[in-house]
Amino acid sequence: MAQCAELCWQLRGLAGKRQVPGAKLALQHNLGLGGAVVVALYKLGFPENKSSQVWLNPTSAAVDGGNFKASVLFKALEQAMKDDKDNLIEKVRGVYAFKVKNGPNGEEGYWLINAKAGKGSVEFNGKDF
Repeated sequence: MAQCAELCWQLRGLAGKRQVPGAKLALQHNLGLGGAVVVALYKLGFPENKSSQVWLNPTSAAVDGGNFKASVLFKALEQAMKDDKDNLIEKVRGVYAFKVKNGPNGEEGYWLINAKAGKGSVEFNGKDF
């Protein structure tokens, strides 16, 4: 997720000191155990549409990930789902689960994204779907 976020920030011009000037394309390459490889190419879609940019809002109270670094990303997703003016959530109806390990202590967190009805919900350690 961190790679995805960084590449999106680069394409949107939101990477601050890390910003690559004039970034138009981004390449992600992951190599896993056993030789599993994933390669993804990113391009900014709808650059003229400012509503496609998601701004992180760490003050959202509905998603409480404690001290997990990933919690800010799930809070941003929750906000984007609530603000879905283009009704994009209709294209991704379903339930999605993410299991995240937090740093060296190995603490595990579980986020449940329920996009089955309405604007959906994001829940930390959620069980219902």
